Amino acid sequence: KPVFSQTGVLSPPLGTRTGPPIPGGRGARAITPRATSRMTMSRATSRGASRGGAEAPRPVTVARYSLDFGDVVKGAALSKRFTVQNLGDGDMMFAFDKKDLEKRGFRVYPEYMPKLSGQPYCQTTEVTLTLNTAMEHVEEGAMEFTLPLNVTGGPQALVTIKAVVEVPGLSANVETLDFGNVQVGHCKWAYVQLHNDRSVACDWSVKKPPARIKRDGEPEKPPDVFVFTPSRGTLKPGERKNVKVRYMPNGEIPKGGFRKQTCIVVEHNPVMTVITTVGQAHELLVRCDPGPSLDCGSVMPKGENDGEEEPEPDAPAEESGEPEVDEDGNPVEKPKVFRKPKKFTEQAVWLLNDSQGDV
Repeated sequence: KPVFSQTGVLSPPLGTRTGPPIPGGRGARAITPRATSRMTMSRATSRGASRGGAEAPRPVTVARYSLDFGDVVKGAALSKRFTVQNLGDGDMMFAFDKKDLEKRGFRVYPEYMPKLSGQPYCQTTEVTLTLNTAMEHVEEGAMEFTLPLNVTGGPQALVTIKAVVEVPGLSANVETLDFGNVQVGHCKWAYVQLHNDRSVACDWSVKKPPARIKRDGEPEKPPDVFVFTPSRGTLKPGERKNVKVRYMPNGEIPKGGFRKQTCIVVEHNPVMTVITTVGQAHELLVRCDPGPSLDCGSVMPKGENDGEEEPEPDAPAEESGEPEVDEDGNPVEKPKVFRKPKKFTEQAVWLLNDSQGDV
C-alpha cells in the first residue's frame, strides 16, 4: 500500500507500482502520475483535517475601503455607486456575500459580477449598493459592518459600510391657536412655526378631510374657516418654517364658536403633530328704518340707449298761483320723486339718481 507523508507526498514515487488486476482484463491497471496526485492529495488533506492538523491559511487582505451612506430616512431607499478596476496582469473575478448583505437590508447590482481583464486594458465595472430601510429587520440607529470582497484566486479586499437610520419628524412652537372674537366676513391671521430637530430631511403636509361625493340638491359646503398656508413643504435638518393660519368665520355660528384640530403629517413617520385652532364670531345687528323694503314706484324697463349718459331734464315750469304754506305761514317744500332710474344693469340692479331724500 502507498504510504502518505504529512506533506501529502506519495511514497514510493508515482508510476512505480501498479494497481490490482482488472477483472476480465489482460494486465494490471497502471496509475498515472496525474491521477495519483489528485487522489493522494485529497486523501492526505482529509486525513490531516480529521487528525487535528493545521487549519487552512486565512486569505490575505491587500486593501481596505469605506462606504458611508450617512443619515438615511427610515422607510426610504438610498443607493451608492462605486467602481471596481483590475490593475493586475491577469483576469480577475470577484463577488460579494449577497446573503450577508440582504440580512442587513442591502442589495447589490449587478447580481453576477463580470470578469475584468488586467494589463494593459485594466477593465472597470460599476457596482450599485442599495440600502432599503423599509425592511422590518432594519432597525433605527447607527449601522457599521465590514464586508469582504472575494477575489477568485487572489487576495481579498475589505469594504466597511456605515449608515445611520433615523425616523423623520418635526415639532411646532404652539399646540393651540386662539383667534378671539372676529366679525363674520372678516379674517384674522396667526402664525405657527415648524422646526425639524432631526438629522434627516422631512416632507410634511396638512392632512385634508376625505373627499365627499355631492348628491343632487345638496347645498354647497361653505369654505373652511381655518386655512393653513402653505399646506405642504420640505424641511432640511435644523430648518424652521413659519406657516400662516387664516381664520374667517362664515355661515352659521355654532354654539361655543369654531374649533378644529388640524393634523400635520410627516412622510415615513406614523406620529402626527396636532394643532388646535379656536375662534369666536359675531354678526353686526342692522336695523332698517322705516322698514326692510324700499318702494321705488314705477320704473321704465331697459331700452336701447340705456347705459349712456342721459341729458338733464328740463326744469319744470313755475306753477301759477301762490305757494302752499303751513299753519305758521312757512312755505312747504315738496319732496322729489324717483320717477326713472339713471341706469339699469344686466344684473337686475337699479341705480337711482342722487336725491336729498333718505334711502
